Amino acid sequence: MGTVRGGLPGAILDGPVCTRVARGALCVSFLPPGCRLCTFDCTYCPFEHGKRREGWPSPGAIGTALAHALRRSEPVDAIAITGPGEQTLHPRFGLAVANVLAARQLRPELPVRVTTNGTTVRRPQVRRILDLVDERIVRLDAGAERISRPFPGAHLGTLIASLASLRDFSVESVFVEGPGANTDGASVAGWLELVAELQPRRAYVTTIERAPAEPGPRPASLERLEEIAARVRHEAGVLADAVP
Repeated sequence: MGTVRGGLPGAILDGPVCTRVARGALCVSFLPPGCRLCTFDCTYCPFEHGKRREGWPSPGAIGTALAHALRRSEPVDAIAITGPGEQTLHPRFGLAVANVLAARQLRPELPVRVTTNGTTVRRPQVRRILDLVDERIVRLDAGAERISRPFPGAHLGTLIASLASLRDFSVESVFVEGPGANTDGASVAGWLELVAELQPRRAYVTTIERAPAEPGPRPASLERLEEIAARVRHEAGVLADAVP
């Protein structure tokens, strides 16, 4: 969904990300450079899916790169573990997170956030690691499997059942218009029911920067995002922000 900030070399820091919530954050990717590794194939994702299982950045390299960046005077408001794919797939995910938290001691006021599609939350070890960071942001889109298109074995029902095992979590939900839209009344209503049931700490209602291909999904308008966020606050009783 775009590059959040530039100016730092390498694939680990400030590369392309799959979230618009990371604006203003220093973004750290655990994934091999040059491809997307994910258990979803979302209809709106602009990144080409890859199958590389090598070239993972080492936990030490992640920590060193982050520490170097944090010593710079450039202002940031958070550290976001995010990138073009599912960060929890890193074979040494726990050690990578530990290195991020160790480097964060240079700027202890910065919260550490992880964005995830939640499909690995069913694993107790992943849940324990996610609970170490300050905010867990789980992608949960309206339109369910029609939009997220999970790979075999990554069932949304299992994901939803696993979320209750997390200490707490926020949700990020991408809304699109045009082909495959999920801003229609039925999709939004079903999603609102789920948010009301799950009671996340916050909901980020967002969209895409542009369609990955034409014809394809288009960004939802700010007006529509604000309408949906207002419904989350009023109908589900959950804090919600529109993030265009």
